[in-house]
Amino acid sequence: MNFDILVQVIYAVISGGLLILFARPVTALFMNQPDIVNAGSYMLIATIITTPLVGIILVYTTVFQSVGNAWAAFIMAIVRQGIVYFIALEILKATFGYHGIVWAQAASDIITCIIGYFIYEKSLDLKDKIKD
Repeated sequence: MNFDILVQVIYAVISGGLLILFARPVTALFMNQPDIVNAGSYMLIATIITTPLVGIILVYTTVFQSVGNAWAAFIMAIVRQGIVYFIALEILKATFGYHGIVWAQAASDIITCIIGYFIYEKSLDLKDKIKD
């Protein structure tokens, strides 16, 4: 699992880093109006910045599925794009307006990764107790 997380993070840092560096030219491929390119590249950066965490979230989710922990896998599936995202979107929108909306997905990714870590750690604690 550690190797899988390492591969996911390295790949995400490299590919995400390239997309962040070239956010403006990539956005300009689809539209050539400066205001739209500025907004689009800003949104792309906000979306890509937590890509390494998304890889970790997917590892947690697949591990939970693989070991038969259906509830944990279900929680991971609905939390990122459902519950946490909605809450983050509403709170950040009310607090920061447009910028809050743009950064809500990144905030959701951070919180979901933390939730996945705690579920994973709790699952390990339960397995250790069963072995004793």
